[in-house]
Amino acid sequence: MVAVLSGSPSAVIRGQLLIAKHVVLIRDVSGSMNEPARQKNLASQIERLKASGITVDEGGGTQGFGVSVTKHPENLFHRVEQALRAHPQVDLVYAFSDFELTGAGYWQSDAEGYRQLEKILVSQRARLYLGTVKYPPPPELLALARRSGGGLIE
Repeated sequence: MVAVLSGSPSAVIRGQLLIAKHVVLIRDVSGSMNEPARQKNLASQIERLKASGITVDEGGGTQGFGVSVTKHPENLFHRVEQALRAHPQVDLVYAFSDFELTGAGYWQSDAEGYRQLEKILVSQRARLYLGTVKYPPPPELLALARRSGGGLIE
């Protein structure tokens, strides 16, 4: 699925062309993301999106990027669901993390979570991009992002 509208603003972020009118940002707020270089990297990307005429809204923070309906209430699944409910005009979800695994339940994912997240993205006609500053995202999450018409920003 690719939901690209003619005349939509675009920006190049780390070699990836993003075409969108409205982006919602889901950011990893775990301790490992507090490094000044990582914060500067994200701030630069947000400024580039805004300078291109793309609206950027905060979708909330998460301690980890688990995709599960039943696991931790502040995981990626729940943050995306909440953000798209609050911002139905969003056509691109940008999840930014170092994808560093922790022992907490924030990272737990399951097949039903992935199915439900994909269903939400399809119903909203939103693409998912994953931005990483350290480790690759889980393969299942990256595959979902690509199926949505999004991808990986390294």
